[in-house]
Amino acid sequence: EMGNIARRFWARVWQRRGNPPSPDAVDSYLEHFDAKIDPDNRPKKPVLEDVLDAIASSNNSAPGPDGIPFAVYRLMSEDVAPVLLSCIEYLSKGLKAPDGFNWGNLHLIPKGNSDVISNTRPISVTNSDNRIIAKVVASSLYEVVDDIISDLQKGFTPGRKGEDHVRMLNECFYGEADGPN
Repeated sequence: EMGNIARRFWARVWQRRGNPPSPDAVDSYLEHFDAKIDPDNRPKKPVLEDVLDAIASSNNSAPGPDGIPFAVYRLMSEDVAPVLLSCIEYLSKGLKAPDGFNWGNLHLIPKGNSDVISNTRPISVTNSDNRIIAKVVASSLYEVVDDIISDLQKGFTPGRKGEDHVRMLNECFYGEADGPN
């Protein structure tokens, strides 16, 4: 019964998001975006060591639909890393991922001490192999896109902290309250 309640509630929430923007709307939005990636600083092609690093730095968070935890990947890293690297190379050619590759389990995390469905936060948990591959690809892009990402972007960017925004707001607010310096 809880699954049906969650399905009905979140289906209505997600339905309100509407359709994604058209290609023309995206082009119009990006029309004045002029940041360029330096041709001499292209993303590096992931290598086996990158996959091994991603596996080694994995945590013990929940496994996805296949139920295989990160601990298995860490235990068998020397065997699975070459397979995952082959998957990255396959996907980088624009080939289609196998059915189920992007499937995930939906977990509803309670907000506060309420059992009301509207006081939950949905989190989709994909399989561990999917998350390892995503980490390797994202890591290969960080250095390149760091130059074009606004300094105001803090979340999901290595070396940047969301708390910097809070600190800046406090400094602006209290600096102004005390008068000019």
